[in-house]
Amino acid sequence: MNNLQAKQKAITALADIYINPTSVISYKSAGFVLIVSESIEEALKITEQLGDKFTPHYLLQNKTGVDKNNTTYGNLITVNGYLGSFEITAMVNNKIENLMVNKEGKYFDIVIDLVSTINIAPVPPFGYYGLNKNGENVEIFAEINQLIGILDKPKFFNLDATLCVHNRNKTELCQRCIDSCPADAISSNGDSVDVNPNLCHGCGGCSSACPTGAISYAYPTEEDTSKKLYVLVGSYLKNSGKQVKLLFHTADNEALLPELESNTLPLAQEEIGSLGLETFLYAFCLGVENIIVHCTDEPAQTIQVLHKQINLTHKLLHSLGYQSQNAFVQLITDISQALDSDITPLSDTIGLIELSNKRNRIFAMIDFLYTNKQTQTPLSHCDFSVSDDAYFGEVIINKELCTLCMACTSVCPPKALTSGNIDKPIVNFQESLCVQCGLCVKSCPEEAMQLNSRLIFDNQQRTSQKILNADQPFRCVDCGKVFGSNQVIQKMMEKLKNHSMFADGKINNLAKCEDCRVKALF
Repeated sequence: MNNLQAKQKAITALADIYINPTSVISYKSAGFVLIVSESIEEALKITEQLGDKFTPHYLLQNKTGVDKNNTTYGNLITVNGYLGSFEITAMVNNKIENLMVNKEGKYFDIVIDLVSTINIAPVPPFGYYGLNKNGENVEIFAEINQLIGILDKPKFFNLDATLCVHNRNKTELCQRCIDSCPADAISSNGDSVDVNPNLCHGCGGCSSACPTGAISYAYPTEEDTSKKLYVLVGSYLKNSGKQVKLLFHTADNEALLPELESNTLPLAQEEIGSLGLETFLYAFCLGVENIIVHCTDEPAQTIQVLHKQINLTHKLLHSLGYQSQNAFVQLITDISQALDSDITPLSDTIGLIELSNKRNRIFAMIDFLYTNKQTQTPLSHCDFSVSDDAYFGEVIINKELCTLCMACTSVCPPKALTSGNIDKPIVNFQESLCVQCGLCVKSCPEEAMQLNSRLIFDNQQRTSQKILNADQPFRCVDCGKVFGSNQVIQKMMEKLKNHSMFADGKINNLAKCEDCRVKALF
């Protein structure tokens, strides 16, 4: 069987994969449209392209006149909301006013903005259209004319706030998802983040950038994407296909694809921004020797996240001994410009990974590649720079400075740092859990901690606990009760020995527990 026949078999097998459904987000539109324009003539031309079910209202910029039922003279200030629920503010007669459809407080359903002077998200909310008044907008009006009644879209994300390391103790730690969202759908709510499902377009960068899997892509899930990859690539190789390449593209852009080589397997995605390190590594573990990610008009934030994820993939593969001159993963707009990777594909491939945790899936692939390494002397770990924005690594403690106060262990979100009990002052560390959030560094009163971003390949070293610092418990000099560590008490006494409050032998009270200290004072 040749490559083309193997490819046809693989694509046929892919059609049988069941994709888990997601919930839906519903919008309700009654067709009330606000048209923002500099002239009534322009606004009326827009109205002519709307269906009979729409009710237009006009906001005329930089004009003066007497407001009518459906016409307001003023300048647009803000647009907040989404299809069916737009909150509009404008400067009208030198006053900021909230524009409503009627006196009952009905919000506008759709906004058509011919002026575009306000700040709006790179990916605008559903129902907002910033139009070029001199451009060809036929397709856009065909879309607008469908926005009547109840409209549904998939919910593209799942959020597990218990895994989120966004903020702790009013200390900002991670905002990768917020920075990666071109729709401004993600915001801080304190320790975690909120995602507004009505604003979310499913761009996917948040799920790729998240270090813990707190935000994950829901349609399809990473597990469903893995199943599709496993069946597509596995079927191709099983039917004697050779030199398998993988092309990721969005379903909307399928018509833009040229005729593909017989060994290039296309795989449509809802959004290419949902691709990341775990998908790229899994494809390599399945025997893929080249990945092409076809991009067209994706937002800058999405492209930035993809570049970071591709960079992490290449650094890890290089450190594991899988090297090539041309990039294994290529992000390109013109498929004809793709270069063949000369990386040596795996002969022994991995099976279906049925793990729900993002980090565990990545570690399972690292273990597979390290165990089946093709070179005898791969590195023991992969070092990352600050610009890599990696979420793996170790914590280093300066034992000369550390007092074992346990501030670090009490705040560590993923519990990578843990303490012993009152009778055993100790700081333990498990590297596989560390996401390099830095809260331990920011919380340490002695500035004794630092981060080292890396991914260690040996599973036992990565998952076993190691002792970063330990000390003997300090016992009250009067009653013998344990109430701290030797280092804490000794350093405290050293710092305060010349303080006037501890003159005349009172410094010795610091060596007593709270109960005995009270007795000594009274």
